[in-house]
Amino acid sequence: MDKKAKVLMKGKFNYSSSKFKKMLVRIFLVLTFIFVFLFGIEIINSASINLDGEVLLILFGTIYFVGAIYLSEIIYEKLFLKEVVITKYTNGIKILIDNDEIIIQMNKIRRVKAELSYGVGSRGSSKGSSRSSTKLVIYTNTEVFHFTTLGINEGVKKVESYINKGIEINT
Repeated sequence: MDKKAKVLMKGKFNYSSSKFKKMLVRIFLVLTFIFVFLFGIEIINSASINLDGEVLLILFGTIYFVGAIYLSEIIYEKLFLKEVVITKYTNGIKILIDNDEIIIQMNKIRRVKAELSYGVGSRGSSKGSSRSSTKLVIYTNTEVFHFTTLGINEGVKKVESYINKGIEINT
């Protein structure tokens, strides 16, 4: 990366070219956990282990299901978390996702959306809470770039401002 380039945003983000990727991965992982749970119940039944009532089974299933949703979130974060750096570039921006470099000209960008969602009780806190999140979506003529992360990254507002100024100049 060029040392003179002005960094607009840097951090670890979940990158996707589709907003449905996260939902599909979560559904797949939760379904996998459900099948593992059903397989475990079948083993318990075939081994003639005596369970005291269906209430215990329902309680265990509920705890397991909630755990599966939580684990699917953690697994998704570990699988798709990437180092993202967005810098100013001549008449555009340069996006570096791990080692992949994408250059987008300002006249190819239709719009940009940046959101900072603060969790309960985290306003004014630089670290935020577990409910805090950051989302940046860049819409071009041919692609859409989705960047999300837990926590707050103020750099998304810099990117939004820079791109909006560039779009205004080009129109």
